[in-house]
Amino acid sequence: AELIRKQNLNIGLFPIIIAGGAEPNSLKSGASSVPRAALLQNLRVLVEIGALVLSQNLRHRDRLIRECAGVKASGTSVDHDDLVLALSLAAWRAKVQCEALIPSKR
Repeated sequence: AELIRKQNLNIGLFPIIIAGGAEPNSLKSGASSVPRAALLQNLRVLVEIGALVLSQNLRHRDRLIRECAGVKASGTSVDHDDLVLALSLAAWRAKVQCEALIPSKR
């Protein structure tokens, strides 16, 4: 993150630490600590309610779908999970930024 900050790209950085535990937390540093299971659950909800749809033209779409299918409810993965985690981090930020626009699943 420091290298990106030094480039003065005029973009917002929102550090998220993928952590254990049951609940997301805000840290004094400004970062968020979010359990892996919470990231993946949020991603599932956004897909289920139709708030997240993958474009047919998305590069590596098939690989992402395979990774999503390989991630278990516990958050463990049978294979690679890089794309799933990257998408879940972006989805988490979208949820935080636009929470009023995304209905919660209860």
